[in-house]
Amino acid sequence: MTKADTSGTASLGVPVVNAGTILATGGTLALGSLTNTGTLNLAEGTVTVATAYAPAAGSTLAVTIGGTTAGTNYGQLQVTGTTTLAGTLAITTAGSFTPTTGQSFAVTTSSATSSGSFSSVTGTSLSGGLSYSVSATATGVTLTVGTASVLPPTVTAVIPLGRLDGGGTQVSLSGTLFTGASAVSFGATPAASFTVVGAGVIDATSPVGTAGTVNLTVTTPGGTSALTPADDFTYVAVATAGPVPPPAPGPDL
Repeated sequence: MTKADTSGTASLGVPVVNAGTILATGGTLALGSLTNTGTLNLAEGTVTVATAYAPAAGSTLAVTIGGTTAGTNYGQLQVTGTTTLAGTLAITTAGSFTPTTGQSFAVTTSSATSSGSFSSVTGTSLSGGLSYSVSATATGVTLTVGTASVLPPTVTAVIPLGRLDGGGTQVSLSGTLFTGASAVSFGATPAASFTVVGAGVIDATSPVGTAGTVNLTVTTPGGTSALTPADDFTYVAVATAGPVPPPAPGPDL
């Protein structure tokens, strides 16, 4: 269901059951009641619900932030009854708008009590090292722009798990938050070389080591990855040939 015009109010007094997508492109979409198992896309408009609102765990509340005026530049859900948050909050920032530190956006309001929480939130990252923080209180949900939290990377897998201690093994590290990595270490020894393939993948070349298991760590501006069994890499001693014994003496002739 789509409210196509970008102004005015469209009202539906009958109970609405949504398993697909409701899109409010602008103006106000007034609903008597709403049972939502799908996506409620506020876009930059306003959706009002005259009764309690308790979406399903698999539902999505989508909102576009395109300015600082609710219902005109950013979407807002207004609930007369109680609100029980659930599902995913999907945030989209309009390309024509650049949020600045300290700006806030009340994306839901409740005349009664708002409770619960979103199981996931997407679209919080902004340019310039900023991000939206999500605050869920008894009166609704507010997004506030501030400095993005800088977290350390994590290493979740290493392939291969080990190789000979002579170095030169090509190793792929999987994990999170690898962007901006300044170091990859095999135990206390820096990698012979490494390349950040993406935010979740680094290709590294092992340095010379000694037989045994070491932790592979990644260092970024957010810190150094914690040591876990998932980052283990085992050096295996290179087999060396012993001295060749002299040939046995032949029979006397």
